[in-house]
Amino acid sequence: MLGGYFYKSHQAKNIAFMARENASTFVRDHSPTAGSNDAKVYIVEFMDPACETCSAFHPYVKGFMAAHPGRIKLVIRYAPFHDNADYFVKILEASRKQGKYWETMEVM
Repeated sequence: MLGGYFYKSHQAKNIAFMARENASTFVRDHSPTAGSNDAKVYIVEFMDPACETCSAFHPYVKGFMAAHPGRIKLVIRYAPFHDNADYFVKILEASRKQGKYWETMEVM
């Protein structure tokens, strides 16, 4: 039992180290974010603004954020694979420059 505890403790430290060392792979300076910068949990949502499944999933992410205020940071990364997705990304980025990103995201 004691050996298992130390093994799991060691694995957790390794995972935390890898997450810190590789954070820039997922969290870019230009990525839209919401939530606390001090959060220990990051959700990196790869989304296509023209994707119906992505739109259906986003309310669940919002629910997680609302259920754990200040404990989760949401990072949005674009994966524009659908037709016209590039157009939607341009709209979102233009709205972000105007300080209206999240409001626009709700409408889309």
